[in-house]
Amino acid sequence: MYSAEGNAVDYNTGAKRGIIPTQEEIERSDSLREEAWEGIKELLKKELSEEAMTELKIAFYTASQDYLFVGKKK
Repeated sequence: MYSAEGNAVDYNTGAKRGIIPTQEEIERSDSLREEAWEGIKELLKKELSEEAMTELKIAFYTASQDYLFVGKKK
């Protein structure tokens, strides 16, 4: 579905397509990404070695670099 501006929204996921995020949205996303990582790290700190945790962190940030984190749906 396209809006008047020509930006698409995926109604299954709510993801906006073709929209350039503002600096504020990027900063919020970075903060939420860091918050998500801290949650993952806390859950797995007793399960993984320091080396495995580092590898997981690299994988998490690499996999999520093209996504804009916007928070939980209410």
